[in-house]
Amino acid sequence: MRMKRQWLVIPVVFMLTVILAACGEEDAIVDYYNGEMHPAWEDVDEQLNRFDEGLIRLEYGETEEGESMMDAARDEIRAIRDSFEGRSYDSEPVQDLQDQFYEYVVAVDDFLEGFYEAIAAEASGAFGAEEELTLQSLISEAQRQENSLSDMINDYIEEYNLEWEEEGEMDTEE
Repeated sequence: MRMKRQWLVIPVVFMLTVILAACGEEDAIVDYYNGEMHPAWEDVDEQLNRFDEGLIRLEYGETEEGESMMDAARDEIRAIRDSFEGRSYDSEPVQDLQDQFYEYVVAVDDFLEGFYEAIAAEASGAFGAEEELTLQSLISEAQRQENSLSDMINDYIEEYNLEWEEEGEMDTEE
């Protein structure tokens, strides 16, 4: 009888370990998202808006100011890209989220670089269908990566019973 009781303890210990690990994952995801990824994602959005504003200024003949805004936005996005490159986390869900966010920022940076190449091609009279197709594919890739990131976040919210707080931050359900 004593032997059977010992074997029953193993599944109970295993279940408790899984439950405790899941609780740790929730906190790790929330901490990473709120402390690192969400602020950086907001900054990427701000820089894309800044880039757009620079384009508008170019269209209105404010060349120097427009180019300055576009360059500053691109440089800031590149700095975000560099700061997230190669980060490593013990939590697999956090690492997956980090990797997907990095892929998104890379796609945005690649798009901006492609946009500069398109501007140069236009200025030299070499902008044609191939350049247009390349630019459109870069836009599509950035949008695809952002959608994948949003989907991953929504999956995590469901899987780990997380919830949205004000200001777009995450929290664990209580």
